[in-house]
Amino acid sequence: MVKTFGVVFTTDDPSAESGLVPVFDKFKTISGTSVAVPTISELGSDGLYYFTATLLANELIYFVMDGATTGLGGNRYVSGMLDPADAIDVQTTNFSGTMTAVLGATTSAIGDDSTAPADMWGYLMRLREWLEGDGEYNKATGAWTQKNIAGTTTLSTKTLADGATIVSKT
Repeated sequence: MVKTFGVVFTTDDPSAESGLVPVFDKFKTISGTSVAVPTISELGSDGLYYFTATLLANELIYFVMDGATTGLGGNRYVSGMLDPADAIDVQTTNFSGTMTAVLGATTSAIGDDSTAPADMWGYLMRLREWLEGDGEYNKATGAWTQKNIAGTTTLSTKTLADGATIVSKT
């Protein structure tokens, strides 16, 4: 997971701090392990600095960046934390498959009483079908059958047993 992060070394107009050559003083996981340090670049000559980091899947990265000049005063050091959640807007793969493979599409199959849906969209559609579909109860056998909206696919079959004080399903 790769993400670009921006940094400025001032609370005023950042163009006044153009031309710096900042360096990372620290770039470590929260558990203290050093991580490969990315290159810091300036965007044009506007005093806007950025770096592109490879985020770890399950661990935060803490950094301290040094503006490398005493002229910055209290703004010389910038610190922050890189969280894997920062990449949510750029992440396109998950569980070694594409997001479409994990989430599904509007054409995903809902399965039937012996086949589960293959993805999240299939489960959502199956739930809708189950909630809006028709159910049949056969008094002679005690079988409760839940069908999809069109009544063409059996989603589940349960047996209801009528006891003296309770009705149970299996």
